[in-house]
Amino acid sequence: GEYAFYGCENLVNVYIADETPWHKVKVGDEANLFWYAENVYYGDRLFEAYDVPYGEELIESNVFYSLKTLKEVVIPSTVKTILKNAFAFTDSLEKIYIEDLSSWCKIDFETDMSNPLGYNELILDLEVLYDIVIPEDVNEIKPYTFNRYKRLLSVELHDKITFIGEYAFYGCENLKKINLDNVKHISDYAFNSSGLYSVVLSENVITVGILAFANCSNVELVSIGVNVNFIGAFAFDYLPSLSRLIFEDK
Repeated sequence: GEYAFYGCENLVNVYIADETPWHKVKVGDEANLFWYAENVYYGDRLFEAYDVPYGEELIESNVFYSLKTLKEVVIPSTVKTILKNAFAFTDSLEKIYIEDLSSWCKIDFETDMSNPLGYNELILDLEVLYDIVIPEDVNEIKPYTFNRYKRLLSVELHDKITFIGEYAFYGCENLKKINLDNVKHISDYAFNSSGLYSVVLSENVITVGILAFANCSNVELVSIGVNVNFIGAFAFDYLPSLSRLIFEDK
């Protein structure tokens, strides 16, 4: 329940039976089971890896919250939803293994800390994903899909993708290239704090959300397409390298 282990500063070791389906355990907000623990054991070994069984569709809230020993997690293609703070403060996590990119792009992440990405490696077929081509059966980029994925360098969108969700590429500080030619709607914070060098909004773009491209310190060029009819507050705030701003005419 909530606050179950709050303030247990002398808690050193936590032991979990290895048959426990940990991704299903309901952990209350601020339960802090792992917050103070130096060592967490899953069965007879350190809790360093977890394989969500194939067929499972949900990862519960807070289940890995501040689990300092966790280094690897396997997320099968059947997972559809990851609830709030499931992977919050998992600072030792290094590798996230997925079965296919399409399924990853279709996951509903409840919050930014539902997503285990960050400085970690997203691995498909034993290869780290740096340059991503979005599969044809993906119809949108959902909120938080690549949130804070520091290893992402480029993204290729196919022409059916017209929507990019909130925080989708937030904090992708090494993202240099993405084609937005057919995108119509760019949500709040979608590219905030990313590594883009230019923002070219084509004639297809209609809306740009709040702080969508703010804090992109590398951006030198911004081009606004003729059909943009809404730009949210501070959408292009703090672009210290900006030297060219173009408004396309009809």
